Amino acid sequence: MNRRPFDPRLLRRVPAARRDLAVLAVLGGLTALLVVGQATALATVLATALDGRLARPALAGFLAAVAGRALVAWAQGTVAARAAATVKAALLADLLAAAG
Repeated sequence: MNRRPFDPRLLRRVPAARRDLAVLAVLGGLTALLVVGQATALATVLATALDGRLARPALAGFLAAVAGRALVAWAQGTVAARAAATVKAALLADLLAAAG
């Protein structure tokens, strides 16, 4: 069975959802970059802490990555809700047009 994140027929039926899905893809890539940055900064903080030092720039980078991930997660939720509303409205309009 072929499982996809969404049914490709959806994009043919509701072309307005393409932009939101593209934005979600970009935000997903940004999340991946922030996770790598966060892991790198945390590794640096821990490695320097073992030496008895405090790497303030790495700690600041870690905190910035955490804040960035929180911001991106909020944006993903907002865009996903907008995409869902767009799709539901378009499908409901199609259903009502077919019924009447």
